[in-house]
Amino acid sequence: MYAKQQSFFDKIREIENFSIIFGRLEKRKQDGKIYFVEKATDVNLALDLVLDAQANLYDEAFLVSNDGDFSGAVNASIKRFEKEITYIAIGNNKMISYHLKNVASKTKRIDKNFIEDIKL
Repeated sequence: MYAKQQSFFDKIREIENFSIIFGRLEKRKQDGKIYFVEKATDVNLALDLVLDAQANLYDEAFLVSNDGDFSGAVNASIKRFEKEITYIAIGNNKMISYHLKNVASKTKRIDKNFIEDIKL
């Protein structure tokens, strides 16, 4: 799984004007089982969205997430810095973030079939 993910990231890095925002993985243990939890990616993404808008590093951004917590960063980027933010919603209509849909400049939906078709 790790090798496939790294291969995917390598391909993404080849795309001009495209960036991946990472957080970190924290190791957890529950009932004797070890698992990892992703941390800080959302904060890093929100910061980059607003700070890059302020620095005028982009005209339009595409946010691929169903996490409504990004609505504040999206709203600030649009209202304060006059950026276009397209919300790319993944999944069915029940999964779409009401908050992101209401603040984004545009909303586009892609389904799981699309994701399966583009997997490496």
